Amino acid sequence: MNLKKISQSNLSFDPLKPIILRGPPTEESKTVLSGNVVLTLSKSTKISNIAVTFKCTATTYWPEGIGVRGTRLTSEKVLSEETLVLMNETKYLSEGVHRLPFGFLVPNSVVESIDDVYGRVRHTIEARASRPGISLLNSWHSSKTVLVLRTYMSNSLLTNNTVQDLSRTLEKRIGPADIQVIIEQAAFSAGEAFHIRSIIQPQMKHVRLEHMDVVVTEHYRYLELEMRAQRNGHERFPFQFRASTSLLDESTDTTDQVQPIFSSSKGKLLIGDTFAHRLTFATPTCHQNIHHTSTHYREIQFRHYITIKLTLSFPNEGDICSMHPLAPEDIMEGPLEHHTPAIHDAAGSGSWQHVLSKFKVSRDKSKDKRRIYDTIVFDVPITVFDCRLKEDFGRLPSYFELGVTPRQAALHEGKKKKEKSKWAQPEIDKPNELPHTYLCDCYHDFARQMQYASQTPFLVTSNLPLERVPSLPPPEYEATKYFN
Repeated sequence: MNLKKISQSNLSFDPLKPIILRGPPTEESKTVLSGNVVLTLSKSTKISNIAVTFKCTATTYWPEGIGVRGTRLTSEKVLSEETLVLMNETKYLSEGVHRLPFGFLVPNSVVESIDDVYGRVRHTIEARASRPGISLLNSWHSSKTVLVLRTYMSNSLLTNNTVQDLSRTLEKRIGPADIQVIIEQAAFSAGEAFHIRSIIQPQMKHVRLEHMDVVVTEHYRYLELEMRAQRNGHERFPFQFRASTSLLDESTDTTDQVQPIFSSSKGKLLIGDTFAHRLTFATPTCHQNIHHTSTHYREIQFRHYITIKLTLSFPNEGDICSMHPLAPEDIMEGPLEHHTPAIHDAAGSGSWQHVLSKFKVSRDKSKDKRRIYDTIVFDVPITVFDCRLKEDFGRLPSYFELGVTPRQAALHEGKKKKEKSKWAQPEIDKPNELPHTYLCDCYHDFARQMQYASQTPFLVTSNLPLERVPSLPPPEYEATKYFN
């Protein structure tokens, strides 16, 4: 007989906000996870203990079987576990709803949430209320999954009033032209618009840009050190060209002019003068199953590299230009080096993937004997964030994390008189949608969860004076009075 179905008492949680870690795991900072345990009693009941546990568990799946006999299909490890006792004395609790607040300090070194076919990292918070007697029969249990994400804007950067430079400049000089490619931000959230500035200065006549490709390659690795099991692989996610503007005149739309070089029919674009355009691409979305870059947990790793491939052609008039070998000074430092460190294998020798930017040049004379085709390939590490980390959730702390909204100035009967400050319930955030930014259902659910959990009834600090809440905007100047 299931006693839980008969009893009208239950144990649950108020809505919990997801945890957003800021900066690399090596940064010494902590994030507060707070909430309320809700105990509903249909009658006065004697309770002996109430405890809350925050646990992080990593699981990998091996359908081919691992171990000596190959019969083990999963591997599960507890990465961290912390228990907080809310009540440790036996006493009667009256009939009704009881809310018990709790809070955990989550270090920045915790592994962010990962969800994949072959592995996952899940964070759960569990509450248990026990009554005197046999704990198995006289206890209630409730658990809930907590989402943990990580963004690049760290607390130290915000404190020092600095902004991390995510742009990357790639240059290559060959005989027919000088090439410069500028990646405005070497990091993106799945579904965001991605911008690249391409400048090609021809050094001879009749130089053509034959084709251009932008692809992100995802390398993944799963390890089980005890069983000496390993799974490696990679997937390619091409970027879709969406728009282009001239760098000489930003108001000039050059989409139709540049579109042929991205078509599958190998369109051609004659470069008579400087080719200078700002290209906009649509990045892969979460529906294409692209993962965020995981850099902390050794047994489940994801790395991303962006490959920019340009094919130039010029008339074959003898040995006009010679192919230059790859020199050490041509290798440029890759982006977000502290986010993408070298990963060593289980034996500890060698690295999994080189973390520095690099390029290569190849020549093909088989297409047209009258022209020479040079292909320049730039390969740069890049960081991919979760699809939910868009707008203020991924860059700056949001007002909704504090449960307050900015002050609103209202007009009263046509007169420009501002009302007294009113802190209303938070509304659903409506970010400014970029022309090519895709906002998935995950993002809308995440934004709704952040704001719903920040409402006043569910805030642990809702009974504190409003002036004690950090990061409040300053008062209006007109409302400030000075007395002599």
